[in-house]
Amino acid sequence: MNILEPKSNIHVAINIPCAIVALGVQHCISEIAERESLCLTVSHLEPPPLVTALPPGSIVILDISDYPAQVAEAMTLLHARQFMLPETSVIILTSNKNPRLLSYLSALDVRAIISCHESITIFRNLFIRSMVQGEETDLSPLIKMMIKEELPKKLTVREIQVLDKLFHGKSVSVIAEELGRDIRTISTHKRRAMEKLNLKNERDLHQLGCDLSGQ
Repeated sequence: MNILEPKSNIHVAINIPCAIVALGVQHCISEIAERESLCLTVSHLEPPPLVTALPPGSIVILDISDYPAQVAEAMTLLHARQFMLPETSVIILTSNKNPRLLSYLSALDVRAIISCHESITIFRNLFIRSMVQGEETDLSPLIKMMIKEELPKKLTVREIQVLDKLFHGKSVSVIAEELGRDIRTISTHKRRAMEKLNLKNERDLHQLGCDLSGQ
């Protein structure tokens, strides 16, 4: 019996710099499509990745490595996706072991975060589950071990926008002017985001920004 009922064609976009890993993931997805009788079209997002070019309802498999520049590029895509194509499902395949970064990723409304060191069976199962709507982010076993603290609450689109600007060194007053909002409103978004992410002070916020920007 199929785990999923056959649906209309689902577009899967792979954004993985390593060609060998990308081909392996594509082969796995092709096997899933055949086994589950699913119509899956696979393509590759060339750098710089443009999420606006994807059809609604697409699944993006995004690689996040240990390289600072690649982390920063991936975060730019994830933040942009919140505004440009929020209905897109994102699966993160990562070799990064930074608990703070992994915890932040889980607050961005991604469908799954999978360690590159997991088995193909785990990837297959979480990929299939990613096609079923759910509020919680699926974490592979190794990712669960690395995130030691309680998972943060989901961030709103506005909170993500404010954090992104803060991570780029902008002050609350500058952000308020750019977004056409009151300073108190921006301060509230900042405070609520920090509470959700379990950030105790400005130092914690700065450190997270450094992790995400690769600085």
